[in-house]
Amino acid sequence: MKPHQALVNAILEDQSLIRVHARAQEILRSGLSAGARYPEVWIRDLATFIEMACDVGDRAGIRRALLMFIDFQQTDGAIIDGFTRRTDSVEMIETQDGFFEWHGPDGTPHGSKTFRGAAGVVGAAIEQLRSWAADEIR
Repeated sequence: MKPHQALVNAILEDQSLIRVHARAQEILRSGLSAGARYPEVWIRDLATFIEMACDVGDRAGIRRALLMFIDFQQTDGAIIDGFTRRTDSVEMIETQDGFFEWHGPDGTPHGSKTFRGAAGVVGAAIEQLRSWAADEIR
């Protein structure tokens, strides 16, 4: 018997690890965002679980997310931490009447209703979107 065989057997036979892994796969089948009421996709998260996501998820959606990060990469190699689909963010802010810090598992908003981080990011994105649209109609 190899020195670590007992540990190997324990890991492979641990039913809690099998159940938790199955739950993780089920969550990844539903998409790449951080949660149902937390629409951001984070590059560091995606890089951590991309292999499992490709095994169980929508490969075309994963490809789109990766291409989005590549599109946002700067000439110096810097890359954004995450992105949110505009429609998800705007809808959530309007529905909940605020820029909340975080959301519970049931989607209930918590923390400050005037979270400056969310307000600043979404506000800047709207300004950029409107500027682009104005340039396009000229």
